Amino acid sequence: WAACRRGRRAEPALVVLDGALVLLVTLMNALMVFARFPGEVPGLSYARAMLLVTFGLVFRAIVVPSTARRTLLLGLGASVFPVGASCVWHLRETGPAVMPGVWTALWCGVAVAIATLASRSIFGLRQQVREAWQLGQYTLLEKIGEGGMGTVYRASHAMLRRPTAVKLLPPGDSGAERLQRSEREVQLTSRLTHPNTVAIFDYGRTPDG
Repeated sequence: WAACRRGRRAEPALVVLDGALVLLVTLMNALMVFARFPGEVPGLSYARAMLLVTFGLVFRAIVVPSTARRTLLLGLGASVFPVGASCVWHLRETGPAVMPGVWTALWCGVAVAIATLASRSIFGLRQQVREAWQLGQYTLLEKIGEGGMGTVYRASHAMLRRPTAVKLLPPGDSGAERLQRSEREVQLTSRLTHPNTVAIFDYGRTPDG
């Protein structure tokens, strides 16, 4: 979040940052299995560490836009840390045992499955919202005004990456006369060259008219 607040980052950099943080945070959470406080019930540190691992993976799936496949692969890779830490912890506390590692693997498997399902659902919804706000080469960002002649949105051109205002006629109010009037307005305004007037880049009709 802090890195992205300083400006736009290239997608490869975000992918590396996401993966590195997931692995680092999961490792730190897994190491909590060894953080036993004075007077604490034996085994509580293990449960706490597993809960932290679970919360971390699920929280990341909810907050970070990610495909289900990427979440699954990252989760499986990160699960190596809690499984390894739990085996070492059980070896120190109870002696050699295979089942603790199996139970930890099952626990992490359930956490990864939940995170993967969350990513699949949330990422799919985000894609639908993005497509709904995509108008040709323009991505609508937010509504900035509305009047008798239409609604104005702050937008960005997909290729030119420049800020743009997109004006749309209201749905159900785009009859032939209204469209002609709007096109005539665009054509006349585009002839203006005064610095206090807007510059018109484009106009046209959406698939639904």
